[in-house]
Amino acid sequence: MIVEEKLSLFQNVIFTIENKKKKHQAKQQWRMVVRNAVVSNKKVIFKDYASGFPKESDMVVTVDENVKLKVAGDSKDILVNNLYLSCDPYMRLWTTNRSSEIFGPYTL
Repeated sequence: MIVEEKLSLFQNVIFTIENKKKKHQAKQQWRMVVRNAVVSNKKVIFKDYASGFPKESDMVVTVDENVKLKVAGDSKDILVNNLYLSCDPYMRLWTTNRSSEIFGPYTL
């Protein structure tokens, strides 16, 4: 019984090691694909400060073609593909032209 338990434990350890190797190889292959990928990047840029509700005429949309994704092989950086962009109402403070300070001075 003890021999069977040890054999079973040994088989589980070997299985776990093999799975970790496979996962590591898959991750390395994915990094190579991502590192060599070329994509397009869309940017929305405000031309000027918006007055009232922002309109399409307040913005310029540009597309950069052939952008290479660059991540160093030993880096722990990640690449993110944004599907949606949501702007917080707080951002409105930065998209309007103000003659005064947004936040007054304060003392510590």
